[in-house]
Amino acid sequence: VRAVAESSAFSALRRLRLANNRLGPVAARLLSDSVHLAGLHSLDLCQNPIKDSGLARLIEAAFWTGLVELELHGCEIGEAGVR
Repeated sequence: VRAVAESSAFSALRRLRLANNRLGPVAARLLSDSVHLAGLHSLDLCQNPIKDSGLARLIEAAFWTGLVELELHGCEIGEAGVR
C-alpha cells in the first residue's frame, strides 16, 4: 500500500481494488494521506480489518468527495464508524 500511495505513477488511477489483503487502519491512513490518489472514483477495501479508525481516516482523504463507489463489507466497522 505504501508503494501505491507514495508513487506519482498512480496519479491517473481511478479504480483501486485491494480486497482481502489484511489491510488495517495504518493502510487506510496511507491511502487517505496520498496526494497521488486524489482522482480515485472507486475503492474496494472489502475483507480488510480497517475498523472504525481506518474509516475515519478515509473520510478525510482528498479523494473522498470524488468517490462514487466504496466497498467496505467485512471491514470490521461498527456503529461508531458509521456515524
